[in-house]
Amino acid sequence: MPSPHSTAVPTPDDAAGPPKPGSKEALLIALLRRDNGATLDDLTAATGWQRHSVRGAIAGRIKRRLGLAIRSEKTEAGRRYRIVEAG
Repeated sequence: MPSPHSTAVPTPDDAAGPPKPGSKEALLIALLRRDNGATLDDLTAATGWQRHSVRGAIAGRIKRRLGLAIRSEKTEAGRRYRIVEAG
């Protein structure tokens, strides 16, 4: 909670809006929308982010804030993540 003497002006939470075209977040979503999805290694290589950052973006921003359904499947090649139709 801000201090009563804080001069910070609250700003609207624009985090729920769509990702900016060409952003790393938009890239994650594009990779996750592929038919076979993407592995964590695919996502870290594409973004340059660490594994925990990719997982956090999937769980926090993509799943919770954007409301996209993510399926995680364990395969012989490793865990794959992909966006699926909700329902």
